[in-house]
Amino acid sequence: MRRALMVLGILAVAACASGQEVDRGTPESTIRSFVATVNSGDFSKATACVENARPSKLLDTLAKSFVEAKARLTISTLTVTINGTSASAMVKTTATESKPSSGGAMESSETLSLRLTAGVWRIVPFPASEARARMGSSKPEFIGFLATIVASPEILGQGPAPVSVSCLSNVKQLCLACLMYAQDNSERYPKADGWTKTIMPYVKNSAVFVCPERKTDRQGYTLNAALSGVPIARISKPALTVLVYEGADGKPVFLHGGKTAIGFADGHCAMMTPAQTRGLRWKP
Repeated sequence: MRRALMVLGILAVAACASGQEVDRGTPESTIRSFVATVNSGDFSKATACVENARPSKLLDTLAKSFVEAKARLTISTLTVTINGTSASAMVKTTATESKPSSGGAMESSETLSLRLTAGVWRIVPFPASEARARMGSSKPEFIGFLATIVASPEILGQGPAPVSVSCLSNVKQLCLACLMYAQDNSERYPKADGWTKTIMPYVKNSAVFVCPERKTDRQGYTLNAALSGVPIARISKPALTVLVYEGADGKPVFLHGGKTAIGFADGHCAMMTPAQTRGLRWKP
């Protein structure tokens, strides 16, 4: 398993041929043009590659935030299957961020849908509700999610703020690091005592252990002590069982507009309200 070390919601941008024309003659050229324009910070031009997307002031505002992240999306593998006016593309990408707190790179494998209309190919975005659900998944889909942002930028306004997105990404990275550790150690989660040092070889960045909302460098996340050294097979409902949470002593803290970041035993994570956390499982 590759190390997952990149916030899903902040994927672009470093300087990249922003003046390049948008080529949509084939599904492959559309995908590559979309990535190039996103990497350049030109979200308005990127709309030409996405179905039902149009330039807007909101999109321009979001693009500025992406530019500040100084990150880059790179396609490593792209395979396209065409069936009439529809196409599917298997894409492997790598997201890297130049900021010191980014911690490295994250790889993604995803399947994109494209449609041929009026002689040009466009990426079909996810429905907005589906995109928001996928955001908390342990399997990131960079291009698909970005295409959905370009088509429906308002979904970010309805979702978590940038700081909480970063916090959610931290928790995701910590959960995945715990799972990678378990794969190398008899399928057992790390022990709660000294867990940060234990998973550091899988994280390689101490900044991931601190929520960006905190004003100090104190650790902001805790491994659920009830899962300390527990075999993965003992978790009856991993999608409902807390693995890593924002807070301490079994008590989540709600720093993000009344929400907290919770990571689960299966690797996915979510921002949750106090009411939502009441139904969480803390024991195997």
